[in-house]
Amino acid sequence: MPNRTQLADPPRLRHRHGHDVLHFPFSDSITKYHVSNATLFVFVKGTDRRPLPDVLIEVFKVYKMGDEADTPAELYRMITKKVTQPFGRGDWVKLDMTIAVSEWFKSPKENHGFVVSGAANGKKTPFVEVSTTEARRRTRRNVGLNCDDKTTEPLCCRYPLMVDFEEFGWDFIIAPKRYDAHYCSGECPYVTLQKYAHTHLMKIASPNSAQPCCAPRKMSAISMLYFDQQLNVVYGSLPGMVVDRCGCS
Repeated sequence: MPNRTQLADPPRLRHRHGHDVLHFPFSDSITKYHVSNATLFVFVKGTDRRPLPDVLIEVFKVYKMGDEADTPAELYRMITKKVTQPFGRGDWVKLDMTIAVSEWFKSPKENHGFVVSGAANGKKTPFVEVSTTEARRRTRRNVGLNCDDKTTEPLCCRYPLMVDFEEFGWDFIIAPKRYDAHYCSGECPYVTLQKYAHTHLMKIASPNSAQPCCAPRKMSAISMLYFDQQLNVVYGSLPGMVVDRCGCS
């Protein structure tokens, strides 16, 4: 399916507890699609200093436990990126917002905006570029990260894991001899890829309890051809053999 790339509507600026909250409203005409990529552009002021200093840009998600206007809001760090401050007038810095925007497309009521801290120039408003593909609404729930051995992603992610039955000495299996089972690994900070609100509430109610862990959220079966104890050739489907998606719970 072809990608559609467009800019989100200009953000609405709100002031909350000393922070400038950027809220990008996404219309129904956009949220019916699946997010393939979302990029936040933040303008970093330039400098005449040499050597060029590093600046830290942080993006915080505004999280609320209720829909009422007076419900207390909390900030949760989503992105931390160190960049070299540009020389001269400044330049735009790209930040990956795919996970957050995907969650907002799925649950628009949870879109309470975000806060950008760092060397952003208030005269140049940040903007979001979203690439989407056509998809049924239910498929947008499949939000999860896929990584490989070279990935440095610290968050909960699905990694490849090749299982070789011959290495196990399981010669009774005719096919497949090998298959990719995948596994889950990574950190689970607040409200990241959480399947249930209960996970977040437990952490607030009992801070010393066990941390949310990265675990399979969806699994699927594989078809297998093998010999039974009477050496009959059997074809069957074994459930729960492949990790399709990982999440925090």
